[in-house]
Amino acid sequence: MLVLGRRQSGHRSEALGHDLDRGLIELAEPRVAGERIRADRADLVTVTWTTRQGLHALRTRLVDVHPKAGVWAVEPASHVAVVDRRRHQRVPASSTAEVTFASGEAHDMILVDICEGGCRCRTSEPAKAGTGAALSAALRLDGGDLAVSGKVAWHRLVGRDCEFGIAFAKVARRDLAKLRELVTRGLAR
Repeated sequence: MLVLGRRQSGHRSEALGHDLDRGLIELAEPRVAGERIRADRADLVTVTWTTRQGLHALRTRLVDVHPKAGVWAVEPASHVAVVDRRRHQRVPASSTAEVTFASGEAHDMILVDICEGGCRCRTSEPAKAGTGAALSAALRLDGGDLAVSGKVAWHRLVGRDCEFGIAFAKVARRDLAKLRELVTRGLAR
């Protein structure tokens, strides 16, 4: 994803290669509805990409535009920054979840936030499950319940409550489509 200065943002592109001797990165020229995006040398271009470690950003400066080849050459203008370690966008949730751990221990929890890859839940009941514990959950969201399986990614005490980060391992295809729609709309109630 590219962000060009302050004028235009969110354009998709891909890295075509790099010239380590000159410190340049070649990007496919982004287009909107088939039209070229106007850019000038020295424009600042923020390049973002996602890896397993999260979302990364690199501020670059446009060095050259090759319109016939459809290539932009950019040079780094800063160090790479990890913007967000999460792979998926999280949205606040205000609903409930029924979580059952592999041990048989079950809890009604408050769903705090959710994304395609997992959720954060809170319960006032003491829970014995620790990091790595397998579970299944029924998430009660706007648009219907979602059935997921996963594991506890982390847990912590927040006051008298216990919070759990749940990493989804399996979400039914139809439920994943519903989940994506809810996250895209930012509505997980």
